[in-house]
Amino acid sequence: KWTENVLLGPGNMNHFVYIDEASLNMRITRKYGCAPLGRRAFQRVPYNRGPNMSSVVAVDQTGILAHHFKRGAYNQETFTKFLEDQVFPSPEPRHRILLMDNAKFHKTQRVRDPITGSGHTLLFLPPYSPHPNAA
Repeated sequence: KWTENVLLGPGNMNHFVYIDEASLNMRITRKYGCAPLGRRAFQRVPYNRGPNMSSVVAVDQTGILAHHFKRGAYNQETFTKFLEDQVFPSPEPRHRILLMDNAKFHKTQRVRDPITGSGHTLLFLPPYSPHPNAA
């Protein structure tokens, strides 16, 4: 039903911009390992945990439209700044449909206002969606 509504809704697939963010920590270590038979697995691990690194990418029909990498997690302020600085300014201004997952801060008024104020449409994947976000 969700897919039908998207495909039959306003606009066409050329107007879609898929946006997603991901985080990682370079200091994460494994708890298990492999070693030759009769020998113990050994690994040196750093004592301190490093900071999380996060990235966000916006993809449209032409490929990567915008991306950003930062230390720490994205929140509504940093995500909105990414949209305003990198996604909205484009060589050909046009109506876009921004498709995002259901991260809590995506649904805040602080994120919605700049999107709708710029004439774009915000669309969320359904909760626990089997449809992967293209970003």
